[in-house]
Amino acid sequence: MNSLSIAIFKVTAILLVTYGISSFIELVASLKMIPEVESIEAPSILYFSKLVPLVMGVIVWLLLPKLMSTDSSAVTPGEKIIVSTGCFLIGIF
Repeated sequence: MNSLSIAIFKVTAILLVTYGISSFIELVASLKMIPEVESIEAPSILYFSKLVPLVMGVIVWLLLPKLMSTDSSAVTPGEKIIVSTGCFLIGIF
């Protein structure tokens, strides 16, 4: 169960990174297609909003080993790890 959870979270991190990269490239490409006469400036919050999934995916990927580490407690480690990692992902998203 633990290896399945790790695989699912890694796939989620990869999807977040690819979504962030593709949406950022889409934004940059669409702004480059506008003629110079009609050129508009995109606000920095627009760039930031496109890069947030990319940053979230990198954070999840880097923190995954720490989140999936085992603790000794009354609850089985698998259940506690899955719940804590799921809450972390929900909080970040």
